[in-house]
Amino acid sequence: MKKIVTRVAGLWIVLALFVSSCTKPTQNGSIQQLEKFYSSIKVDGEEISFAENENGYVNGYGKGGAFVPTLGKYFERQFTSYAIAGENKFNIYFMNFVNSNPPAEFEVKNMFYEGNYEFGNSTLANLKPGVEIRYIDSKGVEWTSQGDQTGSYFEVTKHEKNTADKYTPYKTSGKFNCRLYNSLGEYITVTDGKFNGRTVVY
Repeated sequence: MKKIVTRVAGLWIVLALFVSSCTKPTQNGSIQQLEKFYSSIKVDGEEISFAENENGYVNGYGKGGAFVPTLGKYFERQFTSYAIAGENKFNIYFMNFVNSNPPAEFEVKNMFYEGNYEFGNSTLANLKPGVEIRYIDSKGVEWTSQGDQTGSYFEVTKHEKNTADKYTPYKTSGKFNCRLYNSLGEYITVTDGKFNGRTVVY
């Protein structure tokens, strides 16, 4: 299923893709999972999992671009998402300034690498390259990493060709700890964060 959201100039133009799960039938007719695309976190010690083929979740992917008139540049967001019934519940955004929209292929590739990332910000008034995490809890409250991240970290441990399916050319995995904030400025502490997701959309 495709979901395309378009807004006026200067705001986000987003393309999100939700895919069917990556499975194949075995000789006895059962289903084998070829690749485990997932994310899992602990929120104040409670483990929460978003795993493809479990509880209706799928691992989607997408991109979004915005022109920033004051800077004369575009701000690109590439993301891997974990959704149920077409609704994103957990997103990881990789963000950077680029020279055009859509960006050149090399600019997209340069947004992904193995190693540590700083936490960024996709708010148009406070754009900052890096990674951003968004989580919608069971009550529908949105939490984001836009806020103080002293002591937090985000590391991509593996970025490689996606040989599991043809949806994206790459897959990316990593680990993180961070704080996530709601609209009131309250925060939750996320530990033992892990993910493996489809990435890179040209």
